[in-house]
Amino acid sequence: MFAVLMPTKLWAQEPYAVLSSDSLTVTFYYDDQKSARGGFDINDTIINDENGDVISPYGTATTAVFDASFADYRPTSTAYWFISCHSLTSIKGIENLKTDNVTLMHAMFAGCEVLNNLDVSGFKTDNVVNMDWMFMSCASLTSLDLSSFNTAKVTNMSSMFGYCYDLKTIYASSDWSTAAVTSGDAMFTGCTSLVGGAGTAYDESYADYTYAHIDGGPDNPGYLTKSLSMGDANGDGDVNIADAVVTVTSILGQPIEGNFYRYAADMNNDSEIDIFDVSMIVSNVLGAKTPAPALTRGNIDHVPAKAIRLTADANHIYMDIDQAQQYTAFQFDMSLPEGMSLDGVKLASGITDHQVSFVKRSENEYRVVGLSLSNEVLRSADGHLIQLQVSNTASEDHVKVSNVLFVTPAGKTVTGIDEHLNTTMTTDGNIYNLKGEKLGLSRQQLGKGIYIMNHKKVIIK
Repeated sequence: MFAVLMPTKLWAQEPYAVLSSDSLTVTFYYDDQKSARGGFDINDTIINDENGDVISPYGTATTAVFDASFADYRPTSTAYWFISCHSLTSIKGIENLKTDNVTLMHAMFAGCEVLNNLDVSGFKTDNVVNMDWMFMSCASLTSLDLSSFNTAKVTNMSSMFGYCYDLKTIYASSDWSTAAVTSGDAMFTGCTSLVGGAGTAYDESYADYTYAHIDGGPDNPGYLTKSLSMGDANGDGDVNIADAVVTVTSILGQPIEGNFYRYAADMNNDSEIDIFDVSMIVSNVLGAKTPAPALTRGNIDHVPAKAIRLTADANHIYMDIDQAQQYTAFQFDMSLPEGMSLDGVKLASGITDHQVSFVKRSENEYRVVGLSLSNEVLRSADGHLIQLQVSNTASEDHVKVSNVLFVTPAGKTVTGIDEHLNTTMTTDGNIYNLKGEKLGLSRQQLGKGIYIMNHKKVIIK
């Protein structure tokens, strides 16, 4: 008998990094292609130049990427991985970095001075004992979500956030603990922008780990902010219609009584608070299945500007959209010409339970929002969807809308209509001179003078 020899792999899987040809991107892989890709070992130590200064292991790279293959790797240490990466601005695919077995995160991001897009909310830290210098000198970070961090075993937090000058908020859950910490000096040194969830501002007298807990107000001051459930905009522990109301109030720019937590209201985590987030809160209240938190505005559908139309008569402006029944909520900004004011807004069809509100934001600027508390779809009437009542017909007809956002019942956002749309104030299309003679011209063809349009005098300057 002949034995059948099975081919064997010449190279074992291993973690490594690859620098792009332009030296701007470093990508992390875990496979058997290290040699073929020209890869090198991941940095896990301090590298000094001839002057003794710590230098970046990845040169001038501005972006770090964790390839999908890296999700199969389980490092035991991430110490020094990005130390002194002074040019690094963002890290992509960080969800492929699995930290289940990591025990050391010492100086992991230390010296990443311009890093401003860092999401460590998925890190598992149950086994970590050392976090000193972890974010030190990340001067451009404004917030950190450490809600997934379990720090029960961490003994060293020295200089963990030192010199994070722009850091305003650190979110943490009940799994955050400093019970095992034996070294926590200078933990918050230089964090001059930091404010705890209950309003405790940074005090250089307490730069060590004394205030390294969730802020309890004057009786128990801390620098951390309690992580809330998504949708719990008012921070009362429940997601209910009150959260939708306070979020609408925020969108309209009106005074809010009590607390409002933007990060909890930001349902799609895009740093914008808008009608999308309100619709998702309503969906949660109704028990509907919501989309993934990573969903961002505009990446589902794009509506061309021609899908939305503005028309007008002497007292009203109408907004219409193709297939209105696909949507359940909307938001947009409107700019009216001098001499015209917005007096009221309602749906052209009065058979839905939508609530429509508007607020004057400046002299001629308004914001309009509309939503259904049961996620009922919109309906048009006589071709019109939204009716805006205006007063004082103006001589110029440049009514503009921008920042238009429509939301589907399933929570998909429909946007992309950021350009201005102009209404046509002449409903019959006829233009007359002061003698009452029909001119047969379009407005664009008119010279300077006074004309009659829709039974009103219009001055063309």
